[in-house]
Amino acid sequence: MEQKQLTYSELTRFFLPIAAMTMIMMSSHNVISWSLSQMLAPAIALTAYSVGQSVSSIVQAPIWALVKLTTATANSRVSTENLMKVAWQVCIIVILIMCGIAFTPLGKVVFVDLMGVSEDVLPATLWAFRIFLIMPVFGIYRATHQGFVVLRKKTIWLTFGTSLRIGSMFVIALFFTKTKMIDGGAVGSIILTTGFLMEALVNFFKGRPWIKEVPEEDPYGSLPQSTGSIWIFFIPLILAQIVNSFVNPGISAGLARTSDPEIAISAFFVARSLAWIFLSLGFRVHQLVLVFVRDNYSWRKVSRFVGMLSIIMTIAMAILALTPVGAWTYTHILQVDPSIATEALKTLVFFTALPLFVLFAELYQGLLLKERRSKAIILCKVSNVGVLFAVLFYLIRVAPQLGSAIGGISILASYLVEVIISYFLVWKTPLMRSHNKPLVS
Repeated sequence: MEQKQLTYSELTRFFLPIAAMTMIMMSSHNVISWSLSQMLAPAIALTAYSVGQSVSSIVQAPIWALVKLTTATANSRVSTENLMKVAWQVCIIVILIMCGIAFTPLGKVVFVDLMGVSEDVLPATLWAFRIFLIMPVFGIYRATHQGFVVLRKKTIWLTFGTSLRIGSMFVIALFFTKTKMIDGGAVGSIILTTGFLMEALVNFFKGRPWIKEVPEEDPYGSLPQSTGSIWIFFIPLILAQIVNSFVNPGISAGLARTSDPEIAISAFFVARSLAWIFLSLGFRVHQLVLVFVRDNYSWRKVSRFVGMLSIIMTIAMAILALTPVGAWTYTHILQVDPSIATEALKTLVFFTALPLFVLFAELYQGLLLKERRSKAIILCKVSNVGVLFAVLFYLIRVAPQLGSAIGGISILASYLVEVIISYFLVWKTPLMRSHNKPLVS
C-alpha cells in the first residue's frame, strides 16, 4: 500500500533538481570555449583541448557508466561495498591506459595517426591530455556518490554541486585569461578538472551517508551483489557507453563529405548544443525507474510523469524550431553567424520530436537496468548508432546538399529505432505486466 502513495509532486521534487543539474552542466563547455578563444593561438588551443578531451572521454567511458551501475546495484550494504571495490578497479585500469597514451609512443599513434592531429599540435594535445590523468580519481567519487545522492533522494544537492562546478570553472577561466599564466589547450583541461573536483566534493559529502544508511539487505529481496556479478552486469554498460562516445566524431566525419562541410558541421553542432540543453534531462529518466518503480502502480505513475515531461519538452523544442524565438536566440543571445544560424534552424526542426523518443527510450531502459538486463542495453545502443551511421552516409551519398539537416535526420531515425527496440524488449516481460508485485527478485 505504501508504494501506491507515490505522487507526481514527489516525482517532481526528485527529478526537477536533476533536470536543472543536467541543463546547467551543458553550459560548462561554453565556459571552456570562451577561455580558449582568448589564448594567444586560439585555434591550436581549441584543437589541442578538444582532441585531448575527446580521447580522455572515450578512455574514461567506464567511469561515466558508474552512475547507472551505482543506482542499479547499491541497494544493500554488501552490494555497496563491492560496488566501491569495482569502482576503484575501474579507476586503476583507466589511469594505466591513460598513462600508456600520455607517456609512450602510443600517444602519437592515437593523436596523430587516428585523430589526425598534426605533429606541430601534438605536444600541446599531449599536455592537455596529461592533465586529465587526475580526473579518474575525481570521477570515481563524482559518479558513485552521485548515485548515492540519488538513492537518498537528496537530488537538490546535485543541482548545487553542478552550480558550484560552473562557478569554479568560470573563476579559473577568468584567472587564466587575465593573467596569461598558462597558455594553450592545457588551460581548458585545468578548468574542466577543477570543475569536476568541486562537483565531486559535493557529491562525496552528500552521498557518503548512504554507506551507513543503506540497509543490510535489499528491502525488495535482491541477493547481495559480489564483485564478480557486478562486473558481469557492468561490462555491457561500459560497452554501451563506448559505442555512444563515437557518435559525435562519426557525425563530424560524415558531414565533412557534404556540399559545404564547414557550414554543415558548424550548423549541426550549433543546433545540437541548443537542443541538448533541453534534451539532456531525458538521459536521466532511468533514475526515476530505478528509485521509484516497485510495482505495476508505481510503473504506471512514473510512465505518465515521463509522458508529461516529453510533451512539455516537445512543445519547447517546437517553439525554438518553428517560431522566431529560435532565430532570435541564435542571432541575439548566442551571436551565431546568420548563415550558420539559418542552417542550424533547419536541423533543429528534426530535433523537435526527439524528446518523445529519448525520454521513453530511457524509461524502458531504466526497467531493463532494474531487471539486471544490461546486455539488452548494448542492443539498444548498437542499434541506435548503426541506424544513425546508415542513414547518415546514405543521405550524404544521395542528397549531400541537405547539409547539417542530414545530422538531424540521422539522429531522429536512430532514436526512433532505439525506443522501438527498447519497448519490445520490455513490453512482454512478466515484471512489467505484473500487478503490485516487486520488480526485482
